[in-house]
Amino acid sequence: MLALPQGTNLGTLGLSPEGYALAEALQQYGGHVLVRSSGVTLYAEPAANQTQVRALKNDWAKLRPLLRIVTNNTKDNVAGAR
Repeated sequence: MLALPQGTNLGTLGLSPEGYALAEALQQYGGHVLVRSSGVTLYAEPAANQTQVRALKNDWAKLRPLLRIVTNNTKDNVAGAR
């Protein structure tokens, strides 16, 4: 599991609305690695708005280096946040 640390000030990252929503989800709930590989990739539905997809791609470059591995994830401590 990966997550943005709770202390990360999302308002200072210059994110698009889509990127901010992704950052909030990564901070509150974390993200799970589904397939091991040498890279980290996000997928969108084929019908997704391409303007929003480009914004997310740009914002992902800002968010990815901030992610941390979560080792204390439990049902009562989602994403190790509490």
